[in-house]
Amino acid sequence: MTNKKEGIFSNFALAVQDESYAKVAGWFLGPKAENAFLMNKLLAECIADHETFRYQYKPNDPAYIDETIMGSDEYANAVQQMSDTLQDLMARLHKRTEQRTKGTTLNC
Repeated sequence: MTNKKEGIFSNFALAVQDESYAKVAGWFLGPKAENAFLMNKLLAECIADHETFRYQYKPNDPAYIDETIMGSDEYANAVQQMSDTLQDLMARLHKRTEQRTKGTTLNC
């Protein structure tokens, strides 16, 4: 092969010609978040589906997470911890991406 790939994002023109790249492209957000709309759509579909399932699962059971629980300090602390953990995870992902792609350029 005359065109040798150098680095993780090298020569996207070759990638377009190679259908194996296209086969996996839908699984990733993309270096410029090209699949953001798709990923948001799929995540929203997942949450909506599970929400519908939960409404229909044992429909006679009472709600558990009521206004009293939602108004409690414990609930607020748990939500804050979950939010903080998510923010930390995203920061780590950003940092890891920057470390792995440092010095890598896109040769389009």
